[in-house]
Amino acid sequence: MLLGIPLYTYLWREERLPGGSRQVTSQVLGMAELEAWLNQTGAVRQWDACARQYYAEHSEGNVTHRVWIEDETSIAARVQVAAQYNLAGVAAWRRGFERETIWEVIRDNLGR
Repeated sequence: MLLGIPLYTYLWREERLPGGSRQVTSQVLGMAELEAWLNQTGAVRQWDACARQYYAEHSEGNVTHRVWIEDETSIAARVQVAAQYNLAGVAAWRRGFERETIWEVIRDNLGR
C-alpha cells in the first residue's frame, strides 16, 4: 500500500457577500508559486501542530485567502507516517509542482 502525498497546495479565497453569505473558490499553486504569493501578500506562516503543517492567511477588505502549506516539513511528516506503518512507500501528485529538495526529503524519511 502507498500513501498519496500532494506536491501542490490549494489557495482558498473566501469572499463575504452582502447578506452574510460567502463565496468560496480555490486555485492550485505549486511550491514556487506559493512562495511568490507569501512574499507578495506578506502572509505569515503559522504552525498547526495537529496537522503537522504550516498555514497562512491574508485578508484584504471582504476577501480572505487561506492556504495550508505543502513544503519540506509537511512532506517529511507524511513520509514518516508511511515509514511508521511500514507502507510500501509514497505516491506523489503532481510532478513539476515541487522543489527539487522534496525528493531528498522523501528519500531521507522513508528510512530505507
